[in-house]
Amino acid sequence: MLSRLTAPATSRLSGGDAQSKSAKGVTELLAELAEVRVQKAELEKREAAIVTAARARLVQERQALEGLKKKVAECGIEVNDDWAASSESAEPHKLAVTAK
Repeated sequence: MLSRLTAPATSRLSGGDAQSKSAKGVTELLAELAEVRVQKAELEKREAAIVTAARARLVQERQALEGLKKKVAECGIEVNDDWAASSESAEPHKLAVTAK
């Protein structure tokens, strides 16, 4: 029991044998830093690709929406900019849509 209590103090006095095994040298730390930077660069490339894809998809969605708006208008139905807000609270047969 006494050896368990004195073991931490003994290792500190003897130079910390456990610490020297787990401590990394400058070379290892620099290698680890280089590895982290490579991972960071890869993540930044993935992020840029995702942002580009999201923007492209948004453009497609906007174009599709504009096409739908034109088709609806060709059918003689006028859709106001605030129709979505009013349609959420209105009953289905009382949507903010007016025929021309």
